[in-house]
Amino acid sequence: MKPLQQTRAVLVALAALLALVLATSLLPAEDLDVLLSEEGPVETATALLYFAAVGWFAFRLRRRLVALWHWPVIFLAMGCRELDFHTRFTTINCTKLRFFTGDKPPLHEKLLVALVFAGIALAVFRAARAHLPALLRAWRTSRRLPNPAALAAVALVGWSLAADKLPHLLKALGVTHESWLSRFFHSAEEAGELGIPVLILLAIAAAAPEREPPPAGADGNGHASP
Repeated sequence: MKPLQQTRAVLVALAALLALVLATSLLPAEDLDVLLSEEGPVETATALLYFAAVGWFAFRLRRRLVALWHWPVIFLAMGCRELDFHTRFTTINCTKLRFFTGDKPPLHEKLLVALVFAGIALAVFRAARAHLPALLRAWRTSRRLPNPAALAAVALVGWSLAADKLPHLLKALGVTHESWLSRFFHSAEEAGELGIPVLILLAIAAAAPEREPPPAGADGNGHASP
């Protein structure tokens, strides 16, 4: 996918997400709650898209999968997070500090969760170490930034983390759950989370798979050498 095509695809995806936010924010609060509820249609679709990204990455970049194993691990972890795996299979929420400091979860459960978290942390560290320096160099030298879909996905991750705190802020400001502003930001949060795997899929499509080496005895055009 050429750079201009990548940018257009990202803009189309972001415009579609904005349209989704505006459309769903006009729904009554009760209908919106059903649509955006835990294990509801939007959350389920988000998780399935993450799992699709794992499969698409493994297929498209299969010759580089050993070197880039950290990305499928991160995508898989994000998909499992959408399906609330952090509470589904453990005694209490395993992302809370009290899971490790309290007496309620058994020791073997703590050790297993710690092992999973260590694998995810290693994957995030490898991803940052492999790609962040090149991104910063491109930024400093005013060169074209690589893979706009990946950058847009990272931006949406930041938005989703920030938007997760908005309901408490709006409530403190006296904005009711039934108001349009509250519904708009609720839709924007969930649409942002849905947009992350969509942009990841676009980023994978834009990534160049490693070309297969020519057969032994072949020249650069794939023809047999004399």
